[in-house]
Amino acid sequence: MRKEPGIAIVVVMMSLGLLAVAVMAITYLANRSLMQTKLQGETDEAFFAAQAALNLKVAELRSGDETSKQGTMTDSDAHYQVKVYMGSDTVDELPGFIVPVDHYYIVARGFDRDPAGLGQRPREVKFGALFQRGATAFMAAALAGELLSFKSGSFTDTWDSSTGAAGDHSLAHVGVYLPGGSVNIESGSSVGYDGANALADILVPAGFTGSITGTAGSEFAAQTVSPFLTAPDPVTPRTAGSSDFVVSSTPATPTLPVLVAGEYVFKAKDFKIENGATFTLDVSSVPDGKTVYLDVNEFNMDGGVFQIFDSDATSYGSGTASEVSVQVYAVSKFDVSNSGQFGTINDEPKRMVAYCEGDMRLVDMATSYMIGRSKTKVEVRGTSELYGSVLSDSEVLVESGSMIHYDEKLQDQGTGATGAGTLQFLSFQAL
Repeated sequence: MRKEPGIAIVVVMMSLGLLAVAVMAITYLANRSLMQTKLQGETDEAFFAAQAALNLKVAELRSGDETSKQGTMTDSDAHYQVKVYMGSDTVDELPGFIVPVDHYYIVARGFDRDPAGLGQRPREVKFGALFQRGATAFMAAALAGELLSFKSGSFTDTWDSSTGAAGDHSLAHVGVYLPGGSVNIESGSSVGYDGANALADILVPAGFTGSITGTAGSEFAAQTVSPFLTAPDPVTPRTAGSSDFVVSSTPATPTLPVLVAGEYVFKAKDFKIENGATFTLDVSSVPDGKTVYLDVNEFNMDGGVFQIFDSDATSYGSGTASEVSVQVYAVSKFDVSNSGQFGTINDEPKRMVAYCEGDMRLVDMATSYMIGRSKTKVEVRGTSELYGSVLSDSEVLVESGSMIHYDEKLQDQGTGATGAGTLQFLSFQAL
């Protein structure tokens, strides 16, 4: 057979063409794969930034911080923004959706780079999550297990420790958490008093079978069933010291707590302040966020002042506040009388906690900033004035002339003697 001239060249050229096409295809696929990997990485950065923002905000909500914020991820160009919608707010990202009362809706956005920067538009991941807010034990001005009683001439209203101003008086609720509990609000007393009307409710648990004495619209606004109203967490028992500690004149220097087995403590058998003396517990050396425990058998104040000092306290409301909490644990009794003052304007109520296994008696107590809880009975008598909240596993008795200014910030955070409030996750949406 005669060979055709040039056929070899044609075959070679076709082979080279096919090879070139194959190389181009491989190069394209490789570049596309690299691009997809890069884009996926950028999307992952945005996703993880949004996820971190959501987790951060949930932790902050549990500690009472409801603010929206933005920031930059560590070791990354990724940015995040998180916005908090509270009960009755309309969610901009979900037209027509109104956040239910006692709920939060959190919108978290993650960006692979600064969204406010110049240049290429950042990749964004955005999602929302709905949470139901649980309650702390101090969700009301006064809460009891079995019996709550307000005598004529006593009242509750609301104060906001973050501003130092009067708050929303409709939040100054009182109530009982046991289904068979009893509430007695005498004529002439007022729950949520705004100077003219009673604006706050009596809270009762689901399945309430107890009794309420008082007039809705007069002594209180209404009776309300609260799904969060349950028995508070028990307090872990603590042990008192072996020697009495008496403050009969103001010491020249503040008292320092002692670090024992990882806890900052001050222990005494019976602790007493008398003769108008001032006792100052210096917590300057205690790290922020820690609790100092004052463990005693009896706590007695016959006049005088119990306060804390923190050299790095920060401003809040109308005073300054430490980031260190103090919890008094009294085994048998806790008494403040004769114009004694437990906690001053510089002590946030949530950080001045008193717990007693026996009765707690607050009689003619000067203006005090505290949270009080008793296993048996809390009595607020005479001209006592308390900024904070009281709780008893059994009885709370508030007599004529006494007043409780509920710190509305206690709704959002737990304390050492309560068990913290909770956030229950309900749903998640990609936006």
